Amino acid sequence: METMDQYSSVCAAQSPWLATRTEVLGVGWVGISNEDRLPEALGIPAALQTLHAKTREQCSFPQ
Repeated sequence: METMDQYSSVCAAQSPWLATRTEVLGVGWVGISNEDRLPEALGIPAALQTLHAKTREQCSFPQ
């Protein structure tokens, strides 16, 4: 249950994503390849954890 908040935030992002798709609008998910520099670049605590799919196979793509 310690990761439940991470999964909840993904669900929160998915809802508006799906809503925009029904309106035939595009939505993008930005990938960050250098997570070590992220806290400094954004001015956020280093203890925060990012959410991401680790491999292309874990991503979903429209058919």
